[in-house]
Amino acid sequence: ILMGATGLSTLLTGMFLMVNRRKAISQVIGFLILENGILILSLRIARGLPFVIEIAVLLDILLAAMIFGGFIQSIHDIYSHTDVSRMRKLKG
Repeated sequence: ILMGATGLSTLLTGMFLMVNRRKAISQVIGFLILENGILILSLRIARGLPFVIEIAVLLDILLAAMIFGGFIQSIHDIYSHTDVSRMRKLKG
């Protein structure tokens, strides 16, 4: 019962983040949360699909690594460095 409630609340949280946010990173995080909620619900409902679930987790990790790599590359293209201490001066 607890796993079903956790999956449903994670799924609804992901949907809320996807619909309610304007920035792309917030929507991607919402999508990842939504996908993990689906994963938790599928673990609760279908007990015979462990390989498919492992592939879905690996897809999440790959997607997150690609997104973070893209952000780091765009920061590097704009500022010519990825040192965060220099970027703190932009706060004001």
